[in-house]
Amino acid sequence: MPTYFRIPHADRAQAKALGARWAKDVELWFAPDALPEVAQALAKHWPAIEPIVPVYVFPGEHTTFGNDPPLALELIPSTCWLTNLRSCLSPEDFKRVRMGIRQRSGKTCEVCKGHEHPDDEIYLDVHPRFEYIEGVQVLRRLVCVCTRCLRAIEFGTAQLHGYRQDAFAHLQQVNGWSAEQAMAHVHAAFEQWAGRSRMEWDVDLSIIEAAGIQVLLPTPEQQKKAWIHLDDIRPADMDISAFMATLALNPRKA
Repeated sequence: MPTYFRIPHADRAQAKALGARWAKDVELWFAPDALPEVAQALAKHWPAIEPIVPVYVFPGEHTTFGNDPPLALELIPSTCWLTNLRSCLSPEDFKRVRMGIRQRSGKTCEVCKGHEHPDDEIYLDVHPRFEYIEGVQVLRRLVCVCTRCLRAIEFGTAQLHGYRQDAFAHLQQVNGWSAEQAMAHVHAAFEQWAGRSRMEWDVDLSIIEAAGIQVLLPTPEQQKKAWIHLDDIRPADMDISAFMATLALNPRKA
């Protein structure tokens, strides 16, 4: 049986030089069972560990939620920041979820059906899909998405980092939309975000907890420190329509 090691990303070149190999299924470096000398060499530098077990099944998950349209902006209200999966799970549990969703999808983007292309900086990651009901942000589904789709989903962040044009083009391509249809969707999404960002939301991650994973929610004090209400960032002399147009249309560069 292979021996797995916890090797930091910064040490990967050294590990490879000592004979370590990368296991894609568990995302760990390992020494082949037939090469004990490699295991001995690696053990001088890094600890051996047992591979973690991916999580594939989340009881209560709505497996078709968010399919229409295939690709949509999913702008998280500013009053819900710090309730993303990475913030609410331990690093090990987040990795278990991420690995499980990637493997469950056959390592294919569930939105555009694309694959990873590291040379082009296109990766696959887990994305949570939420529903907002009566003051509660409810996690309904976990999907595997590629970098291109994630940029469109998180359009505001893409715009902030100079990827607005790429995100907009991908939104059109995946949905088969004209520029006018895509822009109408962008405007509607920002209008919805504006309304939701004026509200306070509880969070429901019960499908994660039902899978036996501990959820570590931020305290109300921590969450409020991260909040940005729409009216706090909208200029007092600018009406809501003009402000939404600014958010949706003006590209920003990092």
